[in-house]
Amino acid sequence: MNRLRARTKVFLLAGLLLSGAAAGSGEETTHPELVATIHLYRAEGAETALANFERLQAEFNANSDRVNEATALRYIGESHWRLGNLGPSREYLDRALSLTRELGDRYAEGKTLNVLGLLEWDLGNYDAALEAIGKANTIARKLGNKKLTASTLNNMALVRDELGDYQTSLEQYRHANELFKEIDNLRGQGDALGNIGGVYLLLGRFQQALDYYQQALA
Repeated sequence: MNRLRARTKVFLLAGLLLSGAAAGSGEETTHPELVATIHLYRAEGAETALANFERLQAEFNANSDRVNEATALRYIGESHWRLGNLGPSREYLDRALSLTRELGDRYAEGKTLNVLGLLEWDLGNYDAALEAIGKANTIARKLGNKKLTASTLNNMALVRDELGDYQTSLEQYRHANELFKEIDNLRGQGDALGNIGGVYLLLGRFQQALDYYQQALA
C-alpha cells in the first residue's frame, strides 16, 4: 500500500480520555500535574508537552512512584514517535513496557504494546507490528476492555492495509466500529468508518467509499 495513502488512515490510541489511577484498573492517573500535561498534549501536541512529561517522569522516579512513572514513560515514548524521533520513542516505550510488566498492570501493558505496534508499523516492520498490537488485543479482550480492543483491531487493520490484505482489514475495521458503537464512542466510530471508506477507495469501489465517508462525517 502506498505510504502516503496509508497516512490518510486514522490510528487509534486507547485511553485518550482521562480517568483514575489504580494499576490494572483500566484507569490512567489522578496525579494533577500529569493529568494537566496529558490534556496539554491532546490540545497542543507532543512538542509542547514533552518537556513536562520528562520533568514529571524524573520526579516520579525520584519518589519511587512507579505507576505514574510508567504512564509518563509511555507518553514520552508516544510523544517522540509523533515527533518522528523513532529511536528515543522505542527506548522510552520499552522502559514503560518493562515497568508495567513488573507492576502487573495489564491495561497499561496493553496500551504500551499498542503504541509499540504503531512504531513498528511506521518503520515498515509489519510482522513485529502485528505481533505487538496482537498481544495488546489479547490483553484487552481478557480484561473485557472494549475501547482498547477496538483500538487494537483498528490498528491491526492499518497493518493489514499495508500488506494488501483488504478483506481482513475490512473485517477488523467493522468489528472495531461495532465495539465503539457498543460503548457509544462516536469518535472511534467515525475514525473506523473513515478507514473503511479508505479501503474501498483503494479498491476503486468509489460509491461504497463515499457511503462510508458520509457515515464518518455524520
